[in-house]
Amino acid sequence: MLCAVPQRAGLAARATQKQHSRCVRPAISRRQLKTQALFGGGNKEGGGGGMPNPFDMGKLMESVKKAQQLVQVETQRVQGELDATEFDGYDEDETVKVVMNGNQVPKSVEITQEAIDTG
Repeated sequence: MLCAVPQRAGLAARATQKQHSRCVRPAISRRQLKTQALFGGGNKEGGGGGMPNPFDMGKLMESVKKAQQLVQVETQRVQGELDATEFDGYDEDETVKVVMNGNQVPKSVEITQEAIDTG
């Protein structure tokens, strides 16, 4: 500030500082801020110039596509394992046995004579 504020203690100093708050301040050199949109800064190459945009949609979409491919590969692997796995299921009396694979496709059904007799 260009004004001198007297050094006093207490409330009088605060009142004096308020009076001097209207003093002329030296001009601060301000640099122009360059605004950049979410999709880049608008130059011909598509980049924003200066710092790279951390929210680059092209890179984000590329990462999403890679993640989708990884999920598809893992899903196919797990489905193959489930298809190769067999599960046995029985009724309460163990008179009926059903064998299914992990994809819930029935492989075989065995019904004992006792189950047929009881209806």
